[in-house]
Parts: sequence; structure tokens; C-alpha cells
Amino acid sequence: MNAPNLFDEISASGEDAIRAAHRWAVAAGVDVTRLDGERERAHTAHTLMCLSIEPVLTVAVSCECFQAQAAIVGDPASPLLHPGLRRLRTSSAGATRLMSRALEVHARDTGYLPDAWAERAHEAAATVLDGGDGGLEPPRRPGAADVARAAVSAVSAALLASEHDRMAVPGELAAAIGCTTALFMLATELLGRADGA
Repeated sequence: MNAPNLFDEISASGEDAIRAAHRWAVAAGVDVTRLDGERERAHTAHTLMCLSIEPVLTVAVSCECFQAQAAIVGDPASPLLHPGLRRLRTSSAGATRLMSRALEVHARDTGYLPDAWAERAHEAAATVLDGGDGGLEPPRRPGAADVARAAVSAVSAALLASEHDRMAVPGELAAAIGCTTALFMLATELLGRADGA
């Protein structure tokens, strides 16, 4: 049985919707980080990226489970799947918040403006939502689990680059933020259907 492409379930994926979802994920991510923005910005970008690993891995595991369960149940918005969707929404919000803060701190400490990289993150989310093939072989639209694995790879690459190629860091963080923002939008959309939102 083929798993459905869950990104087909998202109704709003324009630039404004993505920016709003990113802001919402950063705000909601405080439930995961338990740190206010001031305390987060006191950390180094490297520390924030390290702190993001746990929620990013939780996103990946949640996506793998959810994608398989949605294929079995047949309705990705089924109430049976809500615990997994809530875990995905919470962990993707936490990961998005920590990686967004890492991008801000890296920009501050390296001397560039983060705005263009935040836009790159929004573009990465749009690519996921609009059905880009994600560079997969064979070319196909990535599923939720593919996108989650891409987020893990990108934040790992950002961590590795932080010591030897500091200007590769923002691009990798933007890619990871785009992935987790798209996953946050997916979980929010599916949970919202049950609430009548």
C-alpha cells in the first residue's frame, strides 16, 4: 500500500500563509524550549542548533509513524491520529523556534542580516507545499517522512559547517526551517479539520 502524500491535504500554502505559520510555530515552540527569546538569544548558534536536534528527531519519528498510520486508517485527519499529529505539531514548532533563533544569533555574531535567509526558509517551505521533487531519486514529490529526514540532514549539515564554513550555516538552517514549517502547517491543518477550524 502506498502512503498518501499528506501535503495534498494543505489548503493554504501562499507566501502569507507560510509567513504566518512560521511566526506561529516560533511562538508555539516556547512550549518545547521553555525559554523566552532573551534567554535563547544568550546562547550561541551552535548551542541552539544542538538543542534543536531532539525536537527535529522527534519530528522525523513522528512523521514516519504518522505517514504509515494515515495510510492504514485512510483519513489523515482521523481522531485516531490526533495524538501523533499533536506530537508532530509540538515538535515541529520547537524545532522551528530553535533553528530560527540559531539563524538570528548566527547572523548577529557573523555580521549579516537574517531577513534574506528567513525568506529562503519560506521559499523552502513553499517548495515542499507546492510539490517540488526535493531532489529525490527517482524524482517524486516528497512525503512527510522525506521532508522530516531532510530537516535532520540540513540541521546536521549546519552544525558541521559551523566550524569550517560559517557562511554555509544560514542556507542549511533555512532549508531545515522550511521543512519544519511545512510540517507544522500540515499538522495544524489536519488538527484544525477536527476542530471545525
